[in-house]
Amino acid sequence: MSSYTFDTFVVGDGTRLAFDAAVAVAEKSDAAHNPLALFGPTRSGKTHLLYAIERVMRARRPNAKIMRVPAQELIDQMINALRRDGIRRFRESVAALGTAVALTSSLPRTSSLPLPCIRSNAGA
Repeated sequence: MSSYTFDTFVVGDGTRLAFDAAVAVAEKSDAAHNPLALFGPTRSGKTHLLYAIERVMRARRPNAKIMRVPAQELIDQMINALRRDGIRRFRESVAALGTAVALTSSLPRTSSLPLPCIRSNAGA
C-alpha cells in the first residue's frame, strides 16, 4: 500500500472534507477530527486515506504503535462489551491506544484496517 499517500489521493467535491480531516489527524493527533471515522461507498478513498495517515504518522513518530483491526472485529468487541456490561473497560482499552483512526465498512477487502495509535487526549 505504498502508493497510498496524500500526494496521490484525488481530491474531489465529495472527498474534500474527508481529505482535510485525514491530513489534520495525521499532522496533529489532537485535531478536532480525532478520532476519525470514515464512511463511504466502495472506491471512495477510505482505505487510501487511512494508509496515508499511517504513512505520515510512521514518518513523524517511528516508534508509534500501529494496530490493524478489522472493523467488524472492533464492532463485535464493542457489542460483546455492551452485553457483558463491560463497556467501561472496552472504552478504557480503546482510549489507551491513543489516536484511533477507524474505518467502518462491510467490504471484505478492508479486512485489515490501520489504527495508528500515538499519544493523544482521547478520553474514555
